[in-house]
Amino acid sequence: MSESAWLLSDRHRVKLGLGKPVRAADGSVDHFHDGSQNSRNPELTRALWKFLADYGDGPVRVVTSFQPEFTAIAEYRTIGSDAVEDVDFPEYLRDWTG
Repeated sequence: MSESAWLLSDRHRVKLGLGKPVRAADGSVDHFHDGSQNSRNPELTRALWKFLADYGDGPVRVVTSFQPEFTAIAEYRTIGSDAVEDVDFPEYLRDWTG
């Protein structure tokens, strides 16, 4: 199983997928990769900024799928997903002027 990373707000029970953490030689995260160049994905970039505007009033954190608490966030609403209980990027970004 490959490692994935999520930006989340526990207070609001919402998460945004960041992709796979790509690590530097020292083990620190250098960047995230989701199969494309994340920084060149305009919807993901806008969703990240909107996430910070919406949920930055409280703690936000990054959790990876290799951390024990990962299973606890499975029920969080996912931004960027088209599952019924989630919200896709077009809906999340609709009418946002940021």
